[in-house]
Amino acid sequence: MNARRIRDSSVERVDRWMRRGWLVELAVDWDAAFEIACDLSQKHTDRTGGRAIDLLHVAFAKSIEAESFLTTDERQGGIARAEGLKVIAPDGE
Repeated sequence: MNARRIRDSSVERVDRWMRRGWLVELAVDWDAAFEIACDLSQKHTDRTGGRAIDLLHVAFAKSIEAESFLTTDERQGGIARAEGLKVIAPDGE
């Protein structure tokens, strides 16, 4: 599957999940998320090799007090798991 088809399929899936109420749009406190990301960096970067974007994704999840974390990225998943989030890897539905 080429990159464009993968992208389009992913966008369609997210749209479908939002229509079903499985995903919701929330406002987040960016300052708080950046503070959390800095803390996550200190705790996990050496062990996981987590990049800034990985840390921010997990930080946003923590800032909204999420219980689960949807990702196919092993670095993000490792950080999220270490922070007590239930990591879910999508399988198409």
